[in-house]
Amino acid sequence: MEEFEKSNIEVEAVPKDIEELSATKGFMAALPNELEKQQVTIKNCMKIYGILDEFHHHFADEEEYDKMWRVFGAPQETIHRIEKQQGFLEKEKEKFIKQMEMNKQDFTA
Repeated sequence: MEEFEKSNIEVEAVPKDIEELSATKGFMAALPNELEKQQVTIKNCMKIYGILDEFHHHFADEEEYDKMWRVFGAPQETIHRIEKQQGFLEKEKEKFIKQMEMNKQDFTA
């Protein structure tokens, strides 16, 4: 879950300039491949929860049990955040381009 949380924070970061925007877009483009690599870890995690369930293990904290489903759904949640953020980044890109054009006009004047 920590890896997914780190990725989600980076995806949802508000870029301060066009370079950060480009870096975020590059990160988001590479993320689906990284999520595929983590599927093995998720499958192993689900197996462990399955074994615990077979032995009727009761978690002292309900949040521990909920982690299983958060891990299972984390890749889809990250993809959803990427899709949502792409629209925001396009608006930011337009804003940065307008800002650069204004700076260019101020510089040439």
